[in-house]
Amino acid sequence: MMPRKEPDEVTALYDGVKNALDTVYGDGRKVGDCTRGVYLF
Repeated sequence: MMPRKEPDEVTALYDGVKNALDTVYGDGRKVGDCTRGVYLF
C-alpha cells in the first residue's frame, strides 16, 4: 500500500506554523525556541 500524500491545505498549515515558529525576536531568539506554549489543533 502506498503512503498517502497530505492534502495541500494540511501542507500549507504546517508550513505556516513552521514560519511562525521560525520568527526571530529582536534579541536573536526564535519564537519556537520557547519551553512553554499551547497546542495547535
